[in-house]
Amino acid sequence: MVRPVDLKSYDNARALFSTCRSEAKGKPLPGRWRMFREDDDYIIAMERWGSYDPLFICTISPDNIVTFDISEKDLVQYSNSICMVLWKILPVGIMRKRSGVYSIGPVAEGATRWYGYPCSKRSCEYFRGLQIRLGAGEIINPRPNFTDQVIPDVKKAWLRDLKRFKKGLKVRAKVGALNGVIEDIEQSSANWKTTGKNFWQFQESRDQVDAPEAVELVLDCMREDEYPPELLTSLAFWGYCNHGPYARREFDQQYLLKFIDRMFTNHSLMYRKAYGVFGEID
Repeated sequence: MVRPVDLKSYDNARALFSTCRSEAKGKPLPGRWRMFREDDDYIIAMERWGSYDPLFICTISPDNIVTFDISEKDLVQYSNSICMVLWKILPVGIMRKRSGVYSIGPVAEGATRWYGYPCSKRSCEYFRGLQIRLGAGEIINPRPNFTDQVIPDVKKAWLRDLKRFKKGLKVRAKVGALNGVIEDIEQSSANWKTTGKNFWQFQESRDQVDAPEAVELVLDCMREDEYPPELLTSLAFWGYCNHGPYARREFDQQYLLKFIDRMFTNHSLMYRKAYGVFGEID
C-alpha cells in the first residue's frame, strides 16, 4: 500500500520523483497511480482498465501550475478512482455536480482523511485544459459553468425535436421498418464470427454512439425530421452492441426503442451541448 503524498509544489514533486527506482516505470502513487517526468514537467497518470497504456491526468510545471489534460469523457468513465484518489496526491478535489458534470477546485479546509472535496467558492465545472496554481490554491483560467447558462429558446427547440424524433422512430417500428436493419446487423455479426473474429472486435469496428460523427448524424436527422437508412442502420448497430452476446432478451424493435431512450438519457449532456442548448462552448 502506497501512503498518501502531499504535492503542494513543484519542488515536492521533484523531491518525490527523485526517490523512484525506475524513471521509465515512474514513481508509484496511491491508487495504483504513477508519476512520470517529461523534460522539466512531472505527469500524474493512472492505470487504465484492461490496458497497459496509462491515462494521463495532469501535468505539474516548474511555475507550480497544474494543467489537467484528461477529457470529460474519460473523467466520467474513471470518475470513482479520480474523485477518491486525486486529493491524496494534490491539494485538488473533484466531485460530481450532476450527471456528466464534475466540479473541481482546491481542497476545502476541514477535508477528512476519507474524502477531500473542492471548495465551492473557488471551484468551477471541469473542462480539459483547466489550470490550478499550487500554493495559491486558485484556478488560473476559470470559465462560466455552461450548464447554468441554458438558452431557453434553444432548450424548447431541443425538447420539441427530441419528442418528434422518438415518435417518428416508434411509428416506423409499428410498421416493422426496423426489422430489416436489425436482421442486417445480426447477419453482419454472424459473418464476422465465420472469419474467426469475436463480437468485441465486431463492436470496435464501427463508430460508437458518442463519436462526434455519430452525434452529428443523429442531430442533423433530428432537426430535419428525416430517417434515412444510414441513421436506422447506425441506431440498430449501437443497440446491438449494447445488447451484447450473452443477453437473455431477444434483440428486437422494442429493445432497440428502449435502447434509444437510454441513449438520450445517458448522453443527454453531450447531445444538448452539441445541439447548442448551452450556447457556444470553447
